[in-house]
Amino acid sequence: MAWSTPMACGSICSGGGIAGKFVTITASKPYTPLFGGFGIVSNGNITVKAVVQPQ
Repeated sequence: MAWSTPMACGSICSGGGIAGKFVTITASKPYTPLFGGFGIVSNGNITVKAVVQPQ
């Protein structure tokens, strides 16, 4: 987790994003595909990520 300079929620950050609190959710599971080369498996794991803004 990396915190930056506090800003008011909804204001524009220096990087162009909108200030607020966000949570990144990551799930990973070992997986051996039947066919390789599709780029969805990395280091023997299939991983999904979601970024949400809690209300």
